Amino acid sequence: MAFSDTELVEKCVAELDRILLRYANIGEPISPYIGVGNTRIHRWMTDKNALDCVKLLAGESFSVDAGWTEPCLRTAIDTVINLCNNTGACFKGDFGLEHYPHYQVPRQAL
Repeated sequence: MAFSDTELVEKCVAELDRILLRYANIGEPISPYIGVGNTRIHRWMTDKNALDCVKLLAGESFSVDAGWTEPCLRTAIDTVINLCNNTGACFKGDFGLEHYPHYQVPRQAL
């Protein structure tokens, strides 16, 4: 709660830029593609209706930095990559879905 919603968005976008600029296969900021005026912040810690249930349902305990952040980020990245692929976007370099991990879901016995 130390930052306003606007400050939090700015810090997150700056951190994403910093990360992406470090990688030779990306080397570009993401900030030009983010409509910061359309962002929304949901503060789970102050949502009286959620009360940490999202972390509990993700298999974590009641803690501020439990391990649910990485799976949420991974889901968001998977979503964007698949949206880009399904709308005919061009990926940078030689990246394609054939390079992206595919998960094998075991068939359930009927």
